[in-house]
Amino acid sequence: MKKPNHIGLIMDGNRRWAQKNHMTSLAGHKKGIQTLEKVLKAAVSEDIQNLSIYGFSLENWNRGLPEIQGLFRLFYKFLLKKNKFLVENEVRFKLIGDRSLLPKKLIHLINKLEYQTSAYSKLKLNIAFNYSSKWQISQSINKILLSAPHQDFVVTEDQIESELIDQGFPDIDLIIRTGGEQRLSNFFMWQSAYAELYFDQKMWPEFNDEDFRLALLWFAKRNRRFGGSPNKSADSSSLNHQSRSSKKNQIINLALRRA
Repeated sequence: MKKPNHIGLIMDGNRRWAQKNHMTSLAGHKKGIQTLEKVLKAAVSEDIQNLSIYGFSLENWNRGLPEIQGLFRLFYKFLLKKNKFLVENEVRFKLIGDRSLLPKKLIHLINKLEYQTSAYSKLKLNIAFNYSSKWQISQSINKILLSAPHQDFVVTEDQIESELIDQGFPDIDLIIRTGGEQRLSNFFMWQSAYAELYFDQKMWPEFNDEDFRLALLWFAKRNRRFGGSPNKSADSSSLNHQSRSSKKNQIINLALRRA
């Protein structure tokens, strides 16, 4: 079965699930953590190579302070609990996001886990925390401009991709979003340019490992063309190994030789 090389997860619906069950928002997030643990195990068992998870967006700072504090505590406890799982399953952990606003205790744990798992490659786990795609793209462009402050030049796609903080991860093939909403919500928009979008009506706490596998089956039936011929499928991994610009140049040069 054709499987996605890189999956993005937008875990939506914790608060609505809690409200429906007459529980607090924090209780919904706790239940969502349990779902995440099941899906992580399923991703390992299905030999998924790359998994990116939307943990906390920059827009989430608009929520109430008690909920934000609760989310940070849950995330810290989750990382502590999953330390053993990451090592035993050879999962490489990486956090993508603005760390400047994170508590020092949390940053220390993140740095520790990133170092401990840096040599692993069975599953590369990307957690987007205090993150937004617009922030990430702007960070990349600023790095490019600062690298040559006195030069006039045009910023290219290849330059932006080379500076993206998640460098080393391929483009996302499949995005799974729960909760019934149908949008990306500022989640890896650059890397999801050709992602297949799978929207599940279940709230995230209701989602399980079998639902995850159903999404994989749905993806296997998709014919991905990346703007190519309708009778040919393509693989995003091939697009990552060769930049669009270099491919364009090869096509143009070949056409000129044949002219």
